Parts: sequence; structure tokens; C-alpha cells
Amino acid sequence: MLLNWTTVDSCFLSSHLHIRTRFQFFLTCLAAFLLVISLEFLRRCQRRFDRYLRNKNTFLQESGYAEPDDMTEKLLDKASKESIPGLLTKKRFIVVYLEQIARGLIHAAQFSISYCIMLLFMYSNGTNSTSNVCAFENANIMQDMLLCPLFAEH
Repeated sequence: MLLNWTTVDSCFLSSHLHIRTRFQFFLTCLAAFLLVISLEFLRRCQRRFDRYLRNKNTFLQESGYAEPDDMTEKLLDKASKESIPGLLTKKRFIVVYLEQIARGLIHAAQFSISYCIMLLFMYSNGTNSTSNVCAFENANIMQDMLLCPLFAEH
């Protein structure tokens, strides 16, 4: 049953998504295409949000808004710090729980969309799988176009 090409009277993801006409199958392929595009969009949003959080954290630490050293745990006492030359101290990240919850929600959305895409591939419908592969390729091209210096945001 590798790559069946049945377009009518097939069922995807749930019993509510039963294909009875060719137009419904077209809409299903279009939805699968848009599902992949939305996954790539969420990945890009995740990277931008992480970059924003890193830049914000760096700004807060350089501005002196970071936690003072006496508030943090000390793993080495002062004598051992002085005795080890070149000891690097790690920067401490400022954790804001609402930002971490937002990161978790974006990750959960990515996981659920990826799971639906995997289920669509497992149905082994050739047309639907081709739609997903084309969507991945188009999303990759759009991602590269957005990163290209010619189309970069100023």
C-alpha cells in the first residue's frame, strides 16, 4: 500500500475529515500545504523570540539590572577564585516566567503541527505527500529569500 492515489472516499486524521468529492480532496491538500507553511512560520517566530530574549538579557546585564553577585549562589569561595588564574565566571541569565511560558506554548504548537504532518505522511496518499513535500520546499525557499541580503529588512 505504498503511495496509493485514491482521492475520493478517503479519510485523513479523523472521521470528520472524510473526503467525498475531488474539491474536498483539493481543500485537504491545500490545508496540508498551509500546515507545513505555518510550521515553518512558527519555527521562524521561535528563533526571533529567542534572539529577542537573548538581546534583552544581554542589555539588562550590561545595564546593571542583573541580579547582584551576593544574591546568587557561590560555588567557589573567594580564596579558591584567587588561587585559580583565568577562572571564567558564567553570565547569569535573568529568567522571566511569562517569557518561558510563551516559549513553551510556541514549542507545543510546533510539536502538535509536526505531529499532524507526520500523520498525513503516514496515510501514504501520493498526492497529499507530494503536497507536503512541495510545501516544505516552498517554505525553505521563502525562508532563504527572507534571509537573503537583497530582501532583508532594513
